[in-house]
Amino acid sequence: MMNRIQRLRRNESGMSYVFIGLSMMAFISASMLAIDVGMLMTARSQAQNSADAGALAGATSLLYDSYTDRSAGGPAVTNAIRGSQMNAVMSGQVSVGPADVEFPNNPTTGEPNRVKVGKISKAQIRAIAEQKMPDLNAHDVDQAAKIIEGTARSMGVDVT
Repeated sequence: MMNRIQRLRRNESGMSYVFIGLSMMAFISASMLAIDVGMLMTARSQAQNSADAGALAGATSLLYDSYTDRSAGGPAVTNAIRGSQMNAVMSGQVSVGPADVEFPNNPTTGEPNRVKVGKISKAQIRAIAEQKMPDLNAHDVDQAAKIIEGTARSMGVDVT
């Protein structure tokens, strides 16, 4: 009886089935992950195509129908919604409404609707440029002032 137990303990037959089973589980897991990532990327691409189609339809409507009518029932908003909804995402209807449509430019001036966070004068910009001159890639104070002014404008600071 003891010999039989020792012989079974040393016997390695059947171990290949264990390794094959574990390998098969790892392979199936990796395959499932690849399929999920592929589906995610497809859905993302289709959603971006839908948003682009809506933006193009809205911009075209602004150009040809009415540039100033940006109301929820206006032609630009309705065409943007219709353009987005014509593209399905993973065989499903796109959910977009008038609140999802935004226009970045002011209809009367054409300037971007940016939030202005403050004001700074040219003299203050020049003082900053003189102080930061060693850190900037500029040859003189006027170039440094232009760099500081551009950065301030991009951050929403009004330069007067």
